[in-house]
Amino acid sequence: MNKSTLTALAVFAVLAFVAFSAMREKPERGISRLDLSYIAADAVDKILIGGDDGIDLEKKDGQWTVDGKMADGGTVDRVVKSIGNLASDDLASRNPERYADLEVDAEKGVRVRVYADGRVLADLVVGTTSSSGSYVRLDDEVFTVPRFYRATFQRGVDGWVERRAFFDELDKVESVTVSLQGEAPYELVKKDGAWQLADPSVLADGQRFDADSAARFVRALVTLRASAVLGGEPEGAPDPASADRLAFRVTGDATPRTIDLGRSVDNSDESNASNASSASIVARSSERTHLLSLHKTTADGLRKRVSDLRDWRIVAVTPDSVKRLEIVDGDRRLVLDKGEGGWAVAESTEELPEGFTVDAAAVVRRLAAIKGLRAVGESPAAWSGEGEASLTLTVDGGSTILVRFGAESQRDGVVVVSAVGNVDGKPYLVAKTDRDRVLAGVDSFRQREAGSGDLGQIDPAALQKLPPEIRDSLLKQMAEKRQRDELMKRAVEAQGSAP
Repeated sequence: MNKSTLTALAVFAVLAFVAFSAMREKPERGISRLDLSYIAADAVDKILIGGDDGIDLEKKDGQWTVDGKMADGGTVDRVVKSIGNLASDDLASRNPERYADLEVDAEKGVRVRVYADGRVLADLVVGTTSSSGSYVRLDDEVFTVPRFYRATFQRGVDGWVERRAFFDELDKVESVTVSLQGEAPYELVKKDGAWQLADPSVLADGQRFDADSAARFVRALVTLRASAVLGGEPEGAPDPASADRLAFRVTGDATPRTIDLGRSVDNSDESNASNASSASIVARSSERTHLLSLHKTTADGLRKRVSDLRDWRIVAVTPDSVKRLEIVDGDRRLVLDKGEGGWAVAESTEELPEGFTVDAAAVVRRLAAIKGLRAVGESPAAWSGEGEASLTLTVDGGSTILVRFGAESQRDGVVVVSAVGNVDGKPYLVAKTDRDRVLAGVDSFRQREAGSGDLGQIDPAALQKLPPEIRDSLLKQMAEKRQRDELMKRAVEAQGSAP
């Protein structure tokens, strides 16, 4: 290497060192540090985000408010705690000329002021994202702060508002009363941890009650969250004399929690709330001062008639107890047996491909699908064997469960078939797509081999010759697929072992 080259390299090294030193700007004397651990979360009673006309979060009598509405106290408390945990000795700059680059200037930065008893505890400006978090300016010093982000404070007023309709714990709810216009009211009560009708006679003769559907309904009611919190008395506000009302009681408190559902209104002009949907319902909760806006689909899901809690299952089976599965569909017949070595094909009118192996997970999924068959309505006619197909499940002890499928028809534009299971022996209607899924043939049970689209079977060592960005992308996809497969396996196992 000649002298001129060495000289050039030396100059470059010096310039790089000077540039790096200028960027980091470590102080010559003492140690600069950002430390807000002196902020006691319980003492904070106000946070002002932005300028003087910005978002004002205030705490009164233990409750956070924003814009005169109840704020999401849990969210605000977490933000207050995160501010009190701010600490960094990684000084990025104290040069005002760099504020704009780091977006901690007045134009791009988000100013956050924290108060207690009228005193300012901290006055921060949160800037752009750094390698591990964000740049934060305190006075004239800018620090790199890990796991602290400007986006936390960039939500509008609606992003801080409390949207819950109620504040009770689900497991303390002991009864629910549903009063819908034009329908007889009914009551659900919890007994031995399961929901049931207080008066079973409200269901028509021969109809069965679905405790699982009732539990989901109660959860949806108690954990209800609004799409927006409204001001004033908007159009569509519920009239107590004509509204649908849902009420529930909790252990140890005789006062019912209620919500009244109004009629559907069009909020497309967003006059009531910036994020209210164009099809929404105005609701009044006994636990909230302001009216709530609910998505129409959410409100409709709460308007449960007692018939909506009917049990539409047609098969009662414990999947783990099944030892033999026979599928018959026209001329096609398939029998799977579960032996000591696992599931295998015992008989098949379809020719098996060379090297065919039964995927045990596919059998578990099929049994779960059979157990999960739900009718979409009662069959209007007596059972007809026309177009009959069947499933026969042999369980522990040798007893069998027979599920039969009959003729096709149309119901509300959907192709349905008649079906009879072992729950009550009555003919019902099920979607043809559900029937086809549980009757699928031998290929649906085949153990799939690794193919061009199967990332899970690629040897990572074979990827080493690929460009780094492609290799990293494929490795990431492989990891994600393994995670999805594991989650699916657990879900299938949980479904299969459920009674």
